[in-house]
Amino acid sequence: TVRAAPGLDAYLELLEERLERSVGSHPGLVGEIGADTLSAGGKRLRPVLVFLCTPAGERAGERAVAGGASVELVHMATLVHDDLVDGARMRRGAPAAWSAFGPDEALSAGDYLFACAFSELAARIRAIARREAGMREPVLDTRGLELDPNTNHVRREGREIHLTPK
Repeated sequence: TVRAAPGLDAYLELLEERLERSVGSHPGLVGEIGADTLSAGGKRLRPVLVFLCTPAGERAGERAVAGGASVELVHMATLVHDDLVDGARMRRGAPAAWSAFGPDEALSAGDYLFACAFSELAARIRAIARREAGMREPVLDTRGLELDPNTNHVRREGREIHLTPK
């Protein structure tokens, strides 16, 4: 069976630690709702698929754990949003986030979980970029960057940022 795959239990332990750290990274109500959603458990099917699709020698590595955490956080976010859209008052035998905390709060918490997922991916991309460039510092400071939806140009404080030479 899949549960007998070598290294799966260790991977799932690393995954749970990573999920707790990611969801717990922001204090306040959205973090609390995220933690409640995480503690509801689940089969972690999506991260297991990431594990199984990763080469055997890399399954306990950063790539597999970050990928598994990202897909699970996206899944959690969609559950929170779906319950709100569908008006489902219960999730896994407990009140759904919107039912317990309110619709606006649940919507924000679902968005927060999406942000956590993308943060996991972005951290992985930054680590790869630093490694490839032989750097220890971030390659690009992304604070204050805006994407112009009309031109797809990146701007900071109204000035266009060129990421490649002109």
